[in-house]
Amino acid sequence: MSESKVKRFRLEENWEGGYFGDRHEQGVYDADSGKNVYWVQDLAGECPEDATITRDLMSAYGWLEVVNYGIELGKHGFDKAELFELGGDA
Repeated sequence: MSESKVKRFRLEENWEGGYFGDRHEQGVYDADSGKNVYWVQDLAGECPEDATITRDLMSAYGWLEVVNYGIELGKHGFDKAELFELGGDA
């Protein structure tokens, strides 16, 4: 059995208060190159309808789940993904 090869990413999280309440942001960076590969922030503050990382927006942890799913697809021979609409060709 071969040893796992793990790609590492650096997570940076910031919280800042402002006029519209607290704002949370996350950035994910390639640990080797430093390139930003994912970034998300709360859209506004404390209004219940505002999209936030903890409620509506994909967090860095959710992004990592998607990356790992893509790795699994690659292991099964897939090299491309496409979208289709319900009622369309499956």
